Amino acid sequence: MRLAAEVPRFVLVGIGVTVLHAAVASLLVMFARVHPAAANGMAFCVATLVSYASNTLWTFERRLHRRLLVRFVLVSLAGFVLTVSIAGAVELLGYPFYAGIGAVVMLVPAASFAMHKLWTYRI
Repeated sequence: MRLAAEVPRFVLVGIGVTVLHAAVASLLVMFARVHPAAANGMAFCVATLVSYASNTLWTFERRLHRRLLVRFVLVSLAGFVLTVSIAGAVELLGYPFYAGIGAVVMLVPAASFAMHKLWTYRI
């Protein structure tokens, strides 16, 4: 599939799973009385699995496969580490927290797409 079709699909899936993450975490906190950190961890897992299925089947038009799932999860974890690193670096430099959020929003999705395109779905 061409890059011109994959990028907007990846963005739409990303927006959708972000909304899903927020909804799952909120529902767990409000109705199941789960601690917010645990609720976000559970929501991250749900969103990652939905993101994997959506991106595999729709964005990159591949079949679901255990090997792809492992690669996808590793890229997602790398994105998490990158997110925390960027936010921490921005804080150490003395910028306000929203500058870190902005940097994360601008850099992490692009890096994740590149890692998926070049590694996860390269096979």
